[in-house]
Amino acid sequence: MEKITRYFKHDYENDTTIEFVNTPLYAMLNCSFTSEDPDYGTDTLHFTCCRECTFESIAYNMKKELSKFLDLKENREYKKLEELNAQIDYDQYSLSTLFAIESALTEISRDYHPEVRSLEGNLIQLVTVREAAELIKRTYTERKDVHFDFHVGIDPDRTLEDYSIDLGDLYHYGVKMIENDKDLFDGSGFDTDYIFLCGCYGGGNITMAYYVTNDYMHVDEQSADELIKAMCESADVRANEIILLETIEEG
Repeated sequence: MEKITRYFKHDYENDTTIEFVNTPLYAMLNCSFTSEDPDYGTDTLHFTCCRECTFESIAYNMKKELSKFLDLKENREYKKLEELNAQIDYDQYSLSTLFAIESALTEISRDYHPEVRSLEGNLIQLVTVREAAELIKRTYTERKDVHFDFHVGIDPDRTLEDYSIDLGDLYHYGVKMIENDKDLFDGSGFDTDYIFLCGCYGGGNITMAYYVTNDYMHVDEQSADELIKAMCESADVRANEIILLETIEEG
C-alpha cells in the first residue's frame, strides 16, 4: 500500500491536509481542513477511485468535481446542482473547507494533464497557441503520420470533456506539413526542410511557416515563433489565447 500526505496553508500553516492512499483494489483521498475557530473543529472529505490512479490524477478528478459544485453554488444554479453526480454531498461542508481543499487539490494537480479523446478517437488538448506550436513542431520531428486541427472561440465554462463530446460553435483550422526535399526547392543535400501550412476549413486563407534545416541547426532546435505567427495570422488569435488542439493520426 502507498500512502502520501501533504500539508497546505489556507488561513494558517498546515491547516489543510491531503492524504493519498493507494491499494491494489482502490485509491482514495482523505482531505481535511482545520479551522482557526475551535468551535468549528476539523472537516474531512473522502474521495475514492476504483481504477488505477496516481496522486495527481485523483486530485485532478476531485478538484474538477468540487470546482463544478462551487461554480454552480456561486451562480445559484440549483437545478444543475441537483443533477450533479458527485461522490460527496458538498452541501454539508462549509465554504471555508471547500475552498481550502480546492486550493490544495489545484496545487497537487497543477502539472497533470489528462489524456482526453474526441468521439473519433483523436487526442484533444486545451493549450495556448504558443504551446500548440511548440507541440506541433516537436511532434513533426518525431513522426510524419499525423496532422493537426485547432479550434478557436473557447468557452471558459466548458471543460475539455465537454468538447470531447461536442465541439459546439468553435471555428476550425488546420496545420499540415509539406516536406521540402531536394526535389522541391532545397537541392542542398541537407536534412529535409519543413513547410507548415495553416488554413481555415471552408477556405479563405493559408499562411505558412518555413524552417530551414542544415548541418548546424535542425527544426527541433529552432524557435516556434514562425509557426506561432502563422497560426495567429490564419485564425486571428493571440499567442497566449487558449485553443483546442486536435492530433489526428493518418492511415
